[in-house]
Amino acid sequence: MIEERNTNELREFSSMCVAGILFSCVLTSAALGQTWKPLGLSDQTISSIAIDPSVPGVIYVGSSSDFSLGTTGGIFKSSNGGTTWDTLVRGVTVARLVVDPHRPGTVFGSLFVNSLTLPGIIKTTDGGWTWTESDSGVTLPPDTGPFDMKMIQAHPETLFVGTNGFFGGTLYVTFDGGGHWASTSDTSAIGSGISAIGTSPVDDRVVFVGVNFISKVFASGDMGAHWTYTGLADGIIYGIEFSKTQSKVHVVTSWSKGSPPGYYSSTDGGSTWQNETSGLPDSTHFMSIKTGMIGTDDVVLIGGNKGDFGGVYMKRGISNWERVGTDSFRVLALEMRGSTIYAGGQGVYSFDVVNSVMRREPVRTAVSSLKAYPNPFNGAISIQIDLPEQSDVEVLIYDAVGRLVTRLIPGNLAGGRHIVQWDATHCASGTYICSMHARGQTTSARFALVR
Repeated sequence: MIEERNTNELREFSSMCVAGILFSCVLTSAALGQTWKPLGLSDQTISSIAIDPSVPGVIYVGSSSDFSLGTTGGIFKSSNGGTTWDTLVRGVTVARLVVDPHRPGTVFGSLFVNSLTLPGIIKTTDGGWTWTESDSGVTLPPDTGPFDMKMIQAHPETLFVGTNGFFGGTLYVTFDGGGHWASTSDTSAIGSGISAIGTSPVDDRVVFVGVNFISKVFASGDMGAHWTYTGLADGIIYGIEFSKTQSKVHVVTSWSKGSPPGYYSSTDGGSTWQNETSGLPDSTHFMSIKTGMIGTDDVVLIGGNKGDFGGVYMKRGISNWERVGTDSFRVLALEMRGSTIYAGGQGVYSFDVVNSVMRREPVRTAVSSLKAYPNPFNGAISIQIDLPEQSDVEVLIYDAVGRLVTRLIPGNLAGGRHIVQWDATHCASGTYICSMHARGQTTSARFALVR
């Protein structure tokens, strides 16, 4: 188990959040050695970025409030990729913005607690021009507000939101697009407040949360009805994300005294954690994380928030971490669309990594492929592997919660087609993920075992 942190440190974090003192900026560009391109809003401390995937060029950003300066945040929208911005809402403290990928113009916002603004959840269905309250069923005691929010991408009417503050908080879920929220069944383990939420892209039932004050990561395989402590306890859990093509979960933490940089990953549903830090500075605070894809590679982005060790760091596939751009700035919010990264700090900026990635590592024209059939299957399944050249290969089978079930054919294979059988006679019905590692690439296939 990773060492747990002092409760007083974590209460300092909550105090910062309640005061609305958050540091960030929005950024975009085109080469790992270049600087970020400013997109405006330099007078705003950006706390969230959300892109509408169905409407090209539309970006929403939210900013935080600062009680010490007497300034409040807002919600802003660009319809031309960040060239110009419209002000949609003022006088709010934005924690998260979430866009519905299937309904253009539908956006949810979680508004955190601040002495200058009111907490709550709001929603728009017309691109931000009108907003309505959408927090029926959410209980907000004094000094408590909604913080992180995640949407189930395949079923966008299902969202989770975590409340947080001086007196704790809990996790809520809605199944009707914010019409009504209900607390998840088991709140005893997570009742001291939710600082981060992660949802699986392959199984809607799988949810991870970071819990404030006790600073632990819990996992649920039944949408929050029951929780299991994963063994990870380090600093303040600021972000949880899943890889896009495999059941790998990523966590970033901050205020970790005496620990390596606060990034951890798990490929077995949180049973074990790896502290992958090669290429990261020895000491920084990581307060944001985002996963995406470049070509066939999974990409993880994390944002640093400490002086010279700030900025954005990227891990592509199994490579080490690299700083994106030459800038060192405080980052709170991250978003990625295609090869363009948007980062949130004091203003708005962007960075297109495709040219730099191509210079560092030419894109492979021949790629490894993975297929599984029949799908669904009953008993045994054939896994087809196609390799353009000789390679070390490892094939892993995970269940829907991300637990490793078995390893197949670890070793060196010649180029060409290979067929391997997996006998699942003794496994339970459900969804399984086959992940193949070969030639520095990770390829996945999803299939269902039906009895």
